[in-house]
Amino acid sequence: MLFLIGILIITIFALYNFFSSDKSVIDKNFDVDFHNFKLQKVKEKEEWSPNGDGIKIQVFEFKNWDKTNINGLESLPVKYNLPPNEIPREFINNTNGYYKCIINKEDNRNFDILIIDTLKKKICVYYQIM
Repeated sequence: MLFLIGILIITIFALYNFFSSDKSVIDKNFDVDFHNFKLQKVKEKEEWSPNGDGIKIQVFEFKNWDKTNINGLESLPVKYNLPPNEIPREFINNTNGYYKCIINKEDNRNFDILIIDTLKKKICVYYQIM
């Protein structure tokens, strides 16, 4: 009986880690499919204050690019007037690639943005809550 409970706990843990990977979180938040991408995280930064405000930046490198798997992206440069943020300049001023921005309707200082640089083969994921 203990053996079966142990197997069940290990299976639940493995499934949780599989479905909460960076790819699946990006897929879920931005409604894109990075299934065929081989992403490698090169940078991550998080800063959260006790009241819940903060930012999260993730930068990934990828080897293959297939826009046919990704729908709903707009061409760079970013056309939104974003509130003050800490998006790396290499991404925010970029003109080679695509992006998807989700701005909170109740407070436009809160937004998520996915920026894909097709020239440098990098992806920046930025979350901001103020």
